[in-house]
Formats: sequence, C-alpha cells, structure tokens
Amino acid sequence: MSSTSPHVIEFIAAALRGAPASWASLQPSVSEQEFLDCCRHHGVQGVLFHALAESGTGHEWPDGILTVLEEECREFVAAELLRGHHLVRISEALGQRGIRHILMKGEALAQTHYAQPGSRVRGDTDLFIHLHDIGRVRSTLTDAGYKIVPPVYKTHQFTVTPAAGKGVGVWFDVHWRILNSPRYALSFDFEDAYAQATKMDSLESASVLSAEHNFLVACMHRDGSDRHDRNRLIWLYDIHLLFSALGQEGQMRVCRLANSLNLQECCRDGLERAARLFRTRVTSELLELLSPAPEPVDFRWRFSHSSLGLLRHDWYSLQGWGDRRRLLGELFLPSGKSLLARYGKEGRQWLPWLYVRQISSGVANRLRLR
Repeated sequence: MSSTSPHVIEFIAAALRGAPASWASLQPSVSEQEFLDCCRHHGVQGVLFHALAESGTGHEWPDGILTVLEEECREFVAAELLRGHHLVRISEALGQRGIRHILMKGEALAQTHYAQPGSRVRGDTDLFIHLHDIGRVRSTLTDAGYKIVPPVYKTHQFTVTPAAGKGVGVWFDVHWRILNSPRYALSFDFEDAYAQATKMDSLESASVLSAEHNFLVACMHRDGSDRHDRNRLIWLYDIHLLFSALGQEGQMRVCRLANSLNLQECCRDGLERAARLFRTRVTSELLELLSPAPEPVDFRWRFSHSSLGLLRHDWYSLQGWGDRRRLLGELFLPSGKSLLARYGKEGRQWLPWLYVRQISSGVANRLRLR
C-alpha cells in the first residue's frame, strides 16, 4: 500500500488538517476498500475519524467508510483503556523500587499532543530506562506478573507482556537505547533525556520525554525504519504536531539541538514532508539551521555510529561479565529452537550448519561501518 496514489495521500492529509475533502474527487479510481486499506497502512483511522467529526467535512463520504472508521476508533479506545491499566501497574511497580523510567514515542505523543489519546494508533507502549537498570526492571516486572520476551541485548530493548489473565495483545517495549538503529542509538542517553523529561499528571511514577526530544526521536525513528514505510502519514503527522506545538523559541531551540547532534538531515526531511502535507509552518531560517554539514563527519564519528562501534560501546557500558556474555550469545549463539524456527528447519542435525551461518552472518553485519 506504500505505492498508493499521491492524490489519495494528499486527500487524507487535507482531511486531517480540516480542509474540504470531497469524496467525489477520488472517484472512480479508488474503491472504499482500497481507501480503508490505505488508512490502515498509514495508521490514521482514529485521527481521521475525529478530524471529520470535528470539521464536519465528512457528511458526503460513503456511510461504509464512516462506519468502519467509527468501529475501529472504538476498538482503539478499548485497547487504550486496557493498555492504560497495565501502564499504571508497570509504572507503579517500577516506582516502588525507585527505578526511573520515561514514556516516549507513540504513547507519550498520544498523552501529550492528541486530544483523544486512543485515536493515535500504536501497537505497543515504549518505555526508556537506564541501561544499568536492565536487571532490576526485568526482576521487578516479573515479580509484578509480567513475562519478559527476549532478546534483551541484541536489539537494545526487551518486550514485556502480561503473563496471564487479561491483557492479550498488550505489549510494552522497554528500551535501554533511545533507538535501536546504530546511526541514532547514541544520539542522547537516558540521563540527557531524564534531565529534560516532565512528570505526567496521570502517572505519578513516570516521566514523559520532552517535546524537543520526542521531536528528534520522531524524525530519527522515521529515518531509521528500514523495514517500514518511512512516509507513513501518522509519523509525519506526529512531526507536524510536535513541531507546531513548540512555538518559535522551542522550534529554534530544537533545530539548534538537532544541528549539534548532527541530526539535521533527518529533521529537515521530516519537516519538509510534513509541511508539504500538513502545512507545517517552518521558516527559511530554521531550514537553514538544518542544512547538512558542509564537510562529511570524520571517521571516528562514522565508527561510533556504526554497528561495530555500537557493539563496542555496549560491551564497555554493560555491567559485569554475565551481561556481556548474554550480549554475545544473543548476537551470535541464539538457542537451537529459535535458530531452527528462523531458518525453517526441523531436526537438530541442522544446528551445526545453522550456527556456522548465524555466526558468519552476525560477524559480517557487525563489522559494517554504516
């Protein structure tokens, strides 16, 4: 669906910003099912339904479209309530043991920048912790009735889900790097984020990533999502909302911060695309701040932001040889069961050859300077 006609994308974007969007302008080239599939791909069903209700511009749209959007929006609200229940439990459990944690990405945006939090589609809730608290977080949440889904060290995050009872489909991604991509994982650490994070009224124990940092994360995540459509409308809409809410001083501050962290390119591209679709107001002065550096970054920077450089940083940052052994094990020596499943093989006779393949490919991937 990423190949959807630009006309359909622009039509949805116009509806989201409250502009007139006549359904007749899409006919006869787009069917109702194709339109709904496009909305799902771009994650905008909920925000589109509320935008139409607020602007009153959807009265001439087909009843079938409006009915499906309303039904899916109700499902999102129900999921929001269930997810919120577990978020409170997890946050309280961490808070009782003095473990700092920050809400970020989609969940943080839903709570701070969307009038109806349930309208912001998201498959999981993202928490950011200090890497030295990995063990404490895992034991705390296990004691609280949650199970940990590995790997932990390979991807710089682990997944938490209710061990039993209600909570099917509820997932929490606990990150100990701001992003998984080597290019952006070291952009800023937990202490940097926590120093500027703000407290949430609804969650006494949790903080939420600052608007400036969440804007940078939104731009970095979009650029680093190689397995996804980087031009999903919901991601660009996030960028639009975050940047617009900063005000002139905040916008200048975040552009200077992006410049100091060498994040100009991803932020400029995200803003230019958001401006094209959602009319985000970006001055030429700010875009000039986000111009690429005149000279390429040096080798030391390229190394530190590569897979190999990040592995080296992980090795020295993790506390104790136990964590370091687990890091190498997840990278190069996963369990036989997971290895057979990954390569679609049955029978342990395959394992020696699969381990050779896994180790060789793991080394090749980690040695790349990308």
